[in-house]
Amino acid sequence: MTISASPIIQIRTGRLSIANGLRVLSTRSRALLVFACCLVRKQRIQPNAPWVGIEELRGSLPSVHGKQMQRFVDALTEIQFPIEYESKTRGRYRLAVPAEQVLFDVDENGLEKFIGARALPSVVASAGKTLPSGESDLLLASLGRISLADSQYHDGNLDNGSNHAYEIWRREAETAQPEFKAIALLKFARVCRRLHRYNEAQAALRSLCKMVRSGEVARSTLEYKAQLCLAMLRYDQGRIDEARAITEKLDMRACADDSALGEYYNLMGLLAGYDMRTRHQAAIDSCVPPEADELPALLEIAAHYYRQALTMIASTNDYQAMQSTCFNLGNIYLHAYRAQFPMPDREGLLDQGIRWVAQCEFICSKFGVGMDSVWGRIVLLKAALDGGLGLGDLNRLTDGMFKNYIDLDDMALAVLVETARVGNRLEQAATLMILAEIARRKGDVNGVGNYRQQALEIYRKLSRADLIRQLKKDFPEKNALPGL
Repeated sequence: MTISASPIIQIRTGRLSIANGLRVLSTRSRALLVFACCLVRKQRIQPNAPWVGIEELRGSLPSVHGKQMQRFVDALTEIQFPIEYESKTRGRYRLAVPAEQVLFDVDENGLEKFIGARALPSVVASAGKTLPSGESDLLLASLGRISLADSQYHDGNLDNGSNHAYEIWRREAETAQPEFKAIALLKFARVCRRLHRYNEAQAALRSLCKMVRSGEVARSTLEYKAQLCLAMLRYDQGRIDEARAITEKLDMRACADDSALGEYYNLMGLLAGYDMRTRHQAAIDSCVPPEADELPALLEIAAHYYRQALTMIASTNDYQAMQSTCFNLGNIYLHAYRAQFPMPDREGLLDQGIRWVAQCEFICSKFGVGMDSVWGRIVLLKAALDGGLGLGDLNRLTDGMFKNYIDLDDMALAVLVETARVGNRLEQAATLMILAEIARRKGDVNGVGNYRQQALEIYRKLSRADLIRQLKKDFPEKNALPGL
């Protein structure tokens, strides 16, 4: 895609601004200016090969990630800066006019110095004069690495290299000073949970709790968050009773941290949603229908917990937690629709569910979080299939969020590629099952069998007997064509 340009563009590194004729972009983001300068420099040096990729940009911007790049491109297009890109989030990028049309407020050496500076400016080190220089340097370096790990986590780069979230947090958990080590242990446990490395996650949480009990770090919300993370770990493993037991032991009345309270209410919503689904399944298995208002009441209990979670999270600007809770709230509405709960406005459940999950996707896109998971798009795909919706209907309910796809099949295949990149095998298996359902509706027997077998192998590797049973129930034979 190419954006048109004015004849002369001025980049002022001192003022952190870009002027394109009468259009001026003033910013506090030094990284945005570095990005624009990198495009111009590459055009000057290699006019026949001016494309710049993410990895090349990390030479000047070590912590840059996909969603940040999207915001940079959007900001530049607002002033019609002449940028061409293959993908806003993944690159590559190039200047779409000759480099001579761009003027700078510094000479060549000054430009190289500006571009070559790293994300952590040297001025911060001088602010640490009250600390011994060695300790200050260690603190600064540790903070920089943890910030990079956060960026990689939110961009879905969990464990594909030494500079991805898993490896950075693992090293920090071993070498950082106590205060940062405690944080690194918690974050390491979270990324291990995403990667289904449950033993490593549990060991990290055990070490964190030991630090708190020994007084190595002050007792704080870290202890609550460690226990809540452990409960989520058990929930993910399907060990629901253990997850419930952990939450019941927590005295959340003594917790004054809104972020931890938001995590607690979100987890309570998950447990209430599990009770709702279990009760519904029990009614099916026993052929004894529940009382007319029983399932709607359980739905409202779970939704109430999620609304409480959102109230707490909104005061903290924790967009990672916010998108997760929006997803969970939408997901229970969609389950109630799928299960045909006796509600006055059943179609409203489908509408609410899709809109809440779409809100999750919007938060992820707007604030650059949640790229460690694609559950939102998986659930929206399944909702479209359940509701008999096409891609056009889905776009109507989500303000055109998926207009770049041809159809649901195309969207599902793109999601499958993303699950492989992130490395979340449960999400990969869930997407394979959606593709199996799409194949079933097309009458593609071989496609159904192929996708089913791939999902079955993943569940076996994860030792998820519960999910294997469900798969075999939905697809009892390799080439059968039942519905989801």
